[in-house]
Amino acid sequence: MNGAGLLVRGLAAHGVEHVFGHPGHGNTNILDALLDEPGIRFHLVRHEQAAAHIADGYARVAGKVGVCTGSVGPGATNLLMGVATAMSTSSPVLALIGSPIRDWLGRGQLQETSRPDSSGIDQAFMQMYQPVTKRVWSCWSTDQIAPALRKAFTTAQVGRPGPVAIEIPWDVQAAAAAGSVEPPDSALVRARPRAGKSETAAAAKALAEAEFPLILVGNGARRSGAAAEVIALAELLGAPISSSFVAKGLIPEDHPLSVGICGWLGHPVAHELIREHADVILAVGHRFSDQSTSWWTEGRPFVPQNRIIQVDVEPREIARTWPAETALVGDARAVLSDLLDRLSDLGGRPGAPESPRLVVR
Repeated sequence: MNGAGLLVRGLAAHGVEHVFGHPGHGNTNILDALLDEPGIRFHLVRHEQAAAHIADGYARVAGKVGVCTGSVGPGATNLLMGVATAMSTSSPVLALIGSPIRDWLGRGQLQETSRPDSSGIDQAFMQMYQPVTKRVWSCWSTDQIAPALRKAFTTAQVGRPGPVAIEIPWDVQAAAAAGSVEPPDSALVRARPRAGKSETAAAAKALAEAEFPLILVGNGARRSGAAAEVIALAELLGAPISSSFVAKGLIPEDHPLSVGICGWLGHPVAHELIREHADVILAVGHRFSDQSTSWWTEGRPFVPQNRIIQVDVEPREIARTWPAETALVGDARAVLSDLLDRLSDLGGRPGAPESPRLVVR
């Protein structure tokens, strides 16, 4: 078994069933190994960027890590735009790319990107990937492949999901490998972090006492599978539900409390309720992006009177683009479940039966 064979066995051990990519001399060994793995189907594309976009779409629909591959040089760079999109949409994608032969580094071989005055291992492929991935690994020997793959799958899925990349030199792919596959870190992947008890209690109190609460859902709610919890909370509070562009469809459009998307091209009813009525807004996995805020323009639809309770699994997203009064750092589904328990203990919200009358579409 060679390095590429060890890699593909690891993919199978992590439940991969589909790989999207384009062949080239930099990933030929990987493609050969895929032919010997009956449980994984390789899907040929005409351009590497398409492979990354398809892997992104697959990750969103299937809820699994989408895997794409490209060759060295242009193959690696062509994947970049699709990988960057996956980073923006929090999709767990794994990009596998080739790299020049180790002994010939620094000689301009195989379309390498190092400058003539740089060191032999100063390659720009991985440097280009670092801004658009959660983590990048370079495997310079076969014994680094198995641990890198295990860590890559875990990193792609824990916390806020996102893309990762692994670079394997051409000769390492072809070299004999004596190692074994490392099993998935399943316990870490399944973890659902919860917000602090005091913060959850404060948020529940604010929602119960609100004159007109509104729930705003984003991609984080969709990624967490929190649709049922969002609906249950909205019905308990009598709170309308608006969504970001990416989260459209998480809540059925014909639900009595659904008021459509907000922001640029948002629904007039959603904008009126946010601008004129909502005193407390529960933002679930919503990043207050340019489109959802009409480029952060006051009154379109958000206003300073909106008190924001922001739920996000990524601490750095809290109040990053819009002020938040309360932060609930944790998985959207877990946090909403805790909020439901707290609000039930408080007896819900007294004004809940009256709020839906304003939800007219």
